[in-house]
Amino acid sequence: MNYEHALKLNVLWIKKFRPHIKDNLLPDHKNINNANTAKMESARARCASFKCLKEMRDESPFTKDETIASIMMSDVFRGYDTSPPAMKQMYDAETRNELLEKSINEEDYCEKIISHLETSAEGLGLAIKQAKKEIVLLSYIYNLDMENANKHFEEWKKISYLSQDWWEENHNSRGVDIGDEEEHKNENAYIEFMNREKQIYQVFEKLLKIAKEQNDTVKPILKAGKRMNKRKNGKKNRG
Repeated sequence: MNYEHALKLNVLWIKKFRPHIKDNLLPDHKNINNANTAKMESARARCASFKCLKEMRDESPFTKDETIASIMMSDVFRGYDTSPPAMKQMYDAETRNELLEKSINEEDYCEKIISHLETSAEGLGLAIKQAKKEIVLLSYIYNLDMENANKHFEEWKKISYLSQDWWEENHNSRGVDIGDEEEHKNENAYIEFMNREKQIYQVFEKLLKIAKEQNDTVKPILKAGKRMNKRKNGKKNRG
């Protein structure tokens, strides 16, 4: 690689790739992490509510009707009636009253939902770990710290494999957003997730390759070129 080629690659790195990492990739991954964190907190809160309902169902000294009436006076699932249609479909209940009646009267209703929510929280936990690792990895690539970038890429791959295993085992009744109001579900959700993982992997591979070339080849050539120009200018000045 000659000096002019190295200079062009350096301009590309400074004007194109670094701004893309800083202005697009890092904010995107931070937003994904924030969204998944909110989803996980919501899943954990709903799981706690269903565990509370299960406990009241199993341990209440009152009749089922009396237990439901007492729960109606509490804050458990207050505001459920305005929940999104997808949530009402998931719980097979249109109203809060119907949800509470199912929780107390139907055998295994709470258990099934608790299991579903705990599994969801587990998957979201992996997604959060992955997004945090992506943010760290992108930061090291941005700063051309290749030793740490390669280290965190290997760690990211391990988390990615765990996420892929989770999706393979739990993709039924799961969804992946593909637009403002669109969603892939079940097998299609699994395929969409795997395609995204492949795309992210390819982006990191490309950025690591570019950063390595920038660090190992471009910078030394530019540095050598500057030294050579200084020597030439020094001879001209002396001459």
